[in-house]
Amino acid sequence: MLPSSEPGSDIAGLILLCPNLGRLSGPNPPFTPGRTNPIHTALATREKLEEQLWYITSIPGGEPHERWTGLRSLVLDGELNSSPLPAALFSQLPALRKLMVSSFDASAFTDETLLSLPAGLTHLRLSRLAGITDEGLSSYCHRTQLLALTLEHLPLAHLTTVATILDSQPTLRRFALHQLSLPGAAELASDSLEHLHWHIPTLDPNHHAATTALARSMTGGRMPALRTLCAPSDDGTLRVACTAAPREYDWMGWRGSGGLWSSGWDGGRVEFLREGMVRVEDVVRGEGGVCDARGKGRRHGRIAGGREAGLGALFS
Repeated sequence: MLPSSEPGSDIAGLILLCPNLGRLSGPNPPFTPGRTNPIHTALATREKLEEQLWYITSIPGGEPHERWTGLRSLVLDGELNSSPLPAALFSQLPALRKLMVSSFDASAFTDETLLSLPAGLTHLRLSRLAGITDEGLSSYCHRTQLLALTLEHLPLAHLTTVATILDSQPTLRRFALHQLSLPGAAELASDSLEHLHWHIPTLDPNHHAATTALARSMTGGRMPALRTLCAPSDDGTLRVACTAAPREYDWMGWRGSGGLWSSGWDGGRVEFLREGMVRVEDVVRGEGGVCDARGKGRRHGRIAGGREAGLGALFS
């Protein structure tokens, strides 16, 4: 048992009493240079851990993930950390399927780091990573098959990168884009995409071109599987596109007549939403809420209470 005088030792003691622990909800102390936290030490011994969040202020020696061969969901929040992530970090997590990386500076998470991610990932969220380029992201997407991808505040230079990503991901079901600016024009198309979150602020001079490109793709039938569109900053263009998009019904995949009588059948095949995506700080730091169209936080029952609901909200 860990010394009771150390902060967090009571929680660490409980962790040690749970050999089959899969997830810890609650306190998430950051890694601190030259200091060992009893909670981290205890979690490092749990070989059946399936979900973990690392709030990293520095990269420690002796990474605790060496026993986490069953880990399936991981969130790395670096708070603009400049320390490069260890090269062997992801290679020792063979079961990893859902990954979020947020707030590492240009030298800590680069294109090279991105290309080292496990091939078995199905859900990926990249947020506030200054070291990622359009070329690196396009290259990564050509070598993997994802079900869900979120790009948030990345230094993307052109809308054609988004078009390349959608074209190279035949299994992608969910895609979320939240950029302060995204120049250029491109033809967007995806046969598999079902749920799309699209947020480029109206104050951005490139907003109109990007939004118009998406609307043309929807009304032109280039996103035939799309079912829901969340656009917090829409100026009306995308709402109209939702009602105007042609509806294609898969009669060979008939699952009963219920869908024929829904409001979506008469009013348009794409459901339009305005709610913002779950922010990383809501779950990572336990604040609980979503980001509205103006980028301000507000409470929302779905993830109220922060991490008690787990990390799943970050990948939905």
